[in-house]
Amino acid sequence: ERSREELTARLQELTMLDNPNSVQQMKDWLAEKLGVDDEKKLLIANRKYFATCMAELVYEETVRPNMKDFIH
Repeated sequence: ERSREELTARLQELTMLDNPNSVQQMKDWLAEKLGVDDEKKLLIANRKYFATCMAELVYEETVRPNMKDFIH
């Protein structure tokens, strides 16, 4: 299980934000990353982006490390 500090450090690496826990900084970063300038569109794009990130994280943290068990 990762600590809050580890997760914050990883988010800083990925986003280059000073404080990835800042809602405004994260919102601005997502708007720029997703190329969205409208609040409603940002929320929709954010959900899709979040779902993709979560799927990648689950794969990297759970599936990938256990793949050797399935490959003979």
